[in-house]
Amino acid sequence: MDIQQKIRSSIEKALEKLGVSGVDFQIEHPADLSHGDFSANVAMVAAKQIAKNPKDLAEQIVELLRQKDDLQTDDINVAGPGFINFHLTKEFFEEALQKGLILEQDLNDQNILIEHTSPNAFKPLHIGHFMANTIGESIARLLEARGAKVTRATYGSDIGLPAAKAVWGMGQLQAEMPDEESSLSQKMEFIGNAYAHASGLYEKDPEIKTQIDEINIHIYKDDEENIKAVYQKGRRWSLAYLEEMYAKLDTEFDYRFYESEVFEEGTRVVKEHLGKIFEESEGAVVFKGEDHGLHTRVFLTSKGAPTYEAKEIGLHYKKSAIPFDTSIVVTGNEQAGVMQVGLKAFEQIDPETAKKTQHISHGLMPANGECPTSAMESSSRVFPLDWTTVQTVSAVIGVLVVALVLLAFVRRRALRRQEERSRAVADQLASHIAGEMMARSQQ
Repeated sequence: MDIQQKIRSSIEKALEKLGVSGVDFQIEHPADLSHGDFSANVAMVAAKQIAKNPKDLAEQIVELLRQKDDLQTDDINVAGPGFINFHLTKEFFEEALQKGLILEQDLNDQNILIEHTSPNAFKPLHIGHFMANTIGESIARLLEARGAKVTRATYGSDIGLPAAKAVWGMGQLQAEMPDEESSLSQKMEFIGNAYAHASGLYEKDPEIKTQIDEINIHIYKDDEENIKAVYQKGRRWSLAYLEEMYAKLDTEFDYRFYESEVFEEGTRVVKEHLGKIFEESEGAVVFKGEDHGLHTRVFLTSKGAPTYEAKEIGLHYKKSAIPFDTSIVVTGNEQAGVMQVGLKAFEQIDPETAKKTQHISHGLMPANGECPTSAMESSSRVFPLDWTTVQTVSAVIGVLVVALVLLAFVRRRALRRQEERSRAVADQLASHIAGEMMARSQQ
């Protein structure tokens, strides 16, 4: 039984003592490490069943857990509206390394689908995207080293508000638009500047915001030729640029999924389950995450446009055509809430596939002393990155990821050698004692 199962079992026993059963709760890694190593939403889910204040229920559960703490925790506490956070001891992690929990797992004959990198079209890549690629590719190669058959996929955002901003900006900066003979770096510098120009005005000028929002709807409907022409040109340039970057990063994807290919299916599925899993709210269609200890998210806007969450539903359906035992999605931790709610919604539609899907999040790369979002919104002009810097940073990140795994190998080997030496000394001591006892018995 692993530590997450132990936590679940201990919580269920505490609930039994409180006369509560049949609670479907989640145990997750908090996005903020200061909130512990694991967090459970059990009190917020259970409180609805017994009509009790979730924070008070959480305190009762924690009190019972503390009375018999066999979970190797430094602390168990209540946070926010009733989350229960678990802080594990250093000894737990030392034992985990010693046992080689990850390295001893046999992955032979396991089909693992891993989705990573997944950048936005219509924007040049920044150093954070290269970090994401390095982490995702490191995980993929480590799984392959353990014998798994790994299938790589990337899921690019090529439709939606960022694309609409870029299309509007390309129209405004048309005099600067490169021709088809220009280099990819020149084309992407132009698209990046067009996007940044539009982004800077979107929140400041209501009229421009309305224009961009209308362009967004036209792109989805594919019903306006001038907008379609600019959109297709920007998309073509962007995808060619991404392929060039993937080649430089030595990453070969087996599947390339795009939001423009899945939004219709996602929209159809959401509408199909309206009134059963999804519900209307102020003209939009939402999933009530609170019913599952999470939070509510919009899947279709009041104008009928699918959000990222609805597209994810379509992506899950598209992935289901690929045979896999486990599907792993690697993103920045700013997507943790989106992925958690989206996967819970999908679980109501296709529980079997959802159970085989897991999300791995990573931190973000600070820039100028601040921690940006992966989108790194900016109203400033965009300039290409120095490729030497990109290669250096990616190499360092890759080495760090692999080094953590190698540390487990080295630690485990050292412990084995120490055990072997201790066993040899013990055998010699036992032989000596046995000899002494035999000699005395013969006297």
